[in-house]
Amino acid sequence: MATKPACEPWLTSPTTREDYHCGFSGLICLGIVVTMDHTIETQLLELEHRGWQALCDGTGAKFYGQLMTDDAVMVLAHGHAFDRDAVETSLQDAPTWDSYAIDDPTVLILGSDHAVLRYTGTGRRSGEADFVALMASVYIRVENTWRLAHYQQTPVPVFTSSE
Repeated sequence: MATKPACEPWLTSPTTREDYHCGFSGLICLGIVVTMDHTIETQLLELEHRGWQALCDGTGAKFYGQLMTDDAVMVLAHGHAFDRDAVETSLQDAPTWDSYAIDDPTVLILGSDHAVLRYTGTGRRSGEADFVALMASVYIRVENTWRLAHYQQTPVPVFTSSE
């Protein structure tokens, strides 16, 4: 059985990009309970990182199955809208990401228990073009726990130097 190669960090400026390789540890991917000592922005950005980490380590189906509300929808770059069950099914055997980046995160607070996290996300797999999209995650807080109610990806064209 082949083993997955170690994830590699991206080499970019730390002042312009938050980069994470998929092999780091220290974040628990499940059992996400809000603590009151973090700002909403910090809490939601941490959830996005946990989601990307789950997509890197192959636990995305379980992670998003627990994070999403019962009626949540993901509108993905390929033009399909998936409910929670479809997201779980699609992620069970999905290829993992080698690394990812979250650029320019912005949180729009819609009230004490509702917020939108927007950012440019980039996923990288060996031998494939980078996947770059504008991403928006709508979170609601239920019983002191943030839950994902809606997520949308809008692809960003990636141009080469010859274009």
